[in-house]
Amino acid sequence: MPLAPDIQLSAGVLTGAAPPTPLHGVGAWRTIVQVLDGPLCWRIDGATELDLNTAALCVVDTPSLSMTHHLCSAGIEARCAVIQIGPAAMPGDNASRPCGGADATSIVVCKDIDSGLRGLVAQILACPFDGLTRHHYLTGKGLELTALGLLRASSCEPFLQGSSQEPHHHQVWLARRILESSFDRPPVLRELARQVGLNPGKLTAEFRRRFGVTVHDYLQEFRLTRAFHLLSEDRVNASVAAHRVGYSTAYFSTVFRKRFGFSPSNVNGRLHGSEMRQP
Repeated sequence: MPLAPDIQLSAGVLTGAAPPTPLHGVGAWRTIVQVLDGPLCWRIDGATELDLNTAALCVVDTPSLSMTHHLCSAGIEARCAVIQIGPAAMPGDNASRPCGGADATSIVVCKDIDSGLRGLVAQILACPFDGLTRHHYLTGKGLELTALGLLRASSCEPFLQGSSQEPHHHQVWLARRILESSFDRPPVLRELARQVGLNPGKLTAEFRRRFGVTVHDYLQEFRLTRAFHLLSEDRVNASVAAHRVGYSTAYFSTVFRKRFGFSPSNVNGRLHGSEMRQP
């Protein structure tokens, strides 16, 4: 069913093989397969067969027309939801693509997905309504699943195949995970490079090439985004937010104002203001 222009949702129980399904018509499309329970195999033209044996999320970006995918279960019921997002519903910048590139098939597989994603798929499959109410219910749940699925995929390491494996790929993604897991007490660049097995210069160059920013800028944006949500959603004060993200209060106020255009103490008063720039 259509959720919005260029966004389609299909969901149900699969036993055996579904007919080949075109991934898209013209232009780059993104397909999200959210498996509630499996096993489920996903065969994509020109890509390695993906074995999704348990609750998992898989996101595939495809660059051109005439590609198809085949969903297959091994004679056991597999419950899943599939969302297809077309060019009109995706921003044009490559940074918004969880898999990174626009010129080749790119794959992200997330195992051990959180209960929120599983719950949304279960609610979609068990929709209790009919008619127009059903349409509105599934539209809301489907769009929420789309947003959470893309958010989850953006933090996972891309699945790269054979010759497409890039030099230092795993070290760079490991460095990013280390930064995100220890953002309040991050290692210095030299120590981070040692932990991932690269020298500081190589890590700096490869990190910028992969993510488009320096290690320092990535960490600062991650910290400030986290601080913004602490201030706006948890309603903590500026000093507490600064401490939780690893900044001194004075420096935190300076970098926060530079990033968002107002001081952290003014966040709650500007939540509904037109001048606020969301992270």
